[in-house]
This record gives sequence, C-alpha cells and structure tokens, in this order.
Amino acid sequence: MARGQEIERHSSIDLDDILYWVFQGVTFSMAVKYEVAHRIEGEDFRRQLWQKQFELLDWLNPAWTLRRRNDLGPLLAEVGFQP
Repeated sequence: MARGQEIERHSSIDLDDILYWVFQGVTFSMAVKYEVAHRIEGEDFRRQLWQKQFELLDWLNPAWTLRRRNDLGPLLAEVGFQP
C-alpha cells in the first residue's frame, strides 16, 4: 500500500454512525496500548485487545459493543474469543 492511499471511506448522515466510527478507532488505539502493557505470554494478543475495546465501547454505548462484535464476526471465533 502506498503512502497517502485511501484504505476505506465511510459516509452517513446518522450521527450515531459517525460517533461509532470515531470511537471505534479511538477505543482500538487505547486497547492496543493496554494490551501491549499487559501482554499475556502465549495468548493471542487479539483476545485481550478486543476484550478491552469491548469494555471501553460498552462504557460509551452498549449498542456499539454489539456492532463491533458483528463487525469482527468470524475473527472472534478464530481466536476462540468468549465474552
């Protein structure tokens, strides 16, 4: 991928969609930092990362947690994620 290349584009007139996209990114960054600082040896890093992101999203808006789980879909099952 070249520098400056567009990866994805979102558009909506629904404020909830816009807030979800913003806070999905913010909580993901926060969860990455948390996971790095609390890494569990031998565990797939995504398990702890997603658990933390779901916790943060749930604090903001529980519907966003469900939406993020749906967005991740089969990836959760791939790592054996159990809430």
